[in-house]
Amino acid sequence: MDAAPLVEIIKDYQYGPIHTVQNGMQIFQNPDTKQVLFSPLYHHLRDLTSGSDTELMNRASRDIKNAYPHLQIIKVIGQHPDFFNKPGEEHCYLLVNENDLMSGKSQVEDRKTINQIRDQDPLLVDPSFKRVESISGTGYRIDSLVSQEQLIGYSNEKVVENNHGVPLGMTSEGNLVYIMVNFDSEVPLNIGFQQAGKKIEQYELDTDYSQILEDDAQILELIDILKQKEIKKAKKPFKVKHQVFIR
Repeated sequence: MDAAPLVEIIKDYQYGPIHTVQNGMQIFQNPDTKQVLFSPLYHHLRDLTSGSDTELMNRASRDIKNAYPHLQIIKVIGQHPDFFNKPGEEHCYLLVNENDLMSGKSQVEDRKTINQIRDQDPLLVDPSFKRVESISGTGYRIDSLVSQEQLIGYSNEKVVENNHGVPLGMTSEGNLVYIMVNFDSEVPLNIGFQQAGKKIEQYELDTDYSQILEDDAQILELIDILKQKEIKKAKKPFKVKHQVFIR
């Protein structure tokens, strides 16, 4: 299967919560549980070409199906070889093939069937990292496969634990920038930078990032917006429910 048409579909996608940060995202902290709630962090029902890995996965799934109805599309929950590969971390992307690799099943999680599907070498489409290639040799992990027709529940809010983070964007050099939760800092938010295969390095939110991100004006703008946001205190534990269901 020719990868070029699929590359064209995702070439203008942007990884990160650009739209929500720029349009009224609120931030709440709970010092007792050391958690931060971002509300909303996602806009799963809006037809955006910027967003999280799940938002871009769903957008790419729709765009590919509209352009090439004969292709079979599988949504994947797994891990990226360089950035989201520790226990408990996950990354979402697509597998695309001309045949129904799932044999009519709506979901596959058993390792034997996953390996059989992987051995057929479908195209990997990762709209977050703009990769389209045969999955063999990529190092991507597959933990769960979901058919395009299956409903998946999401929340537009996100609770982040202490010393964890959410991606804010990708630099022109291919490094990830994160919003990090850190209650050891004066403000419970830090900015994290991660090179492929390396640990995340954290810096105080009020750091001057103009030189570090001189070629990444949009990420710099998002950080400046975060610096100006009020972080409200909450007394009750945060609860997040699935509010959106998408095929």
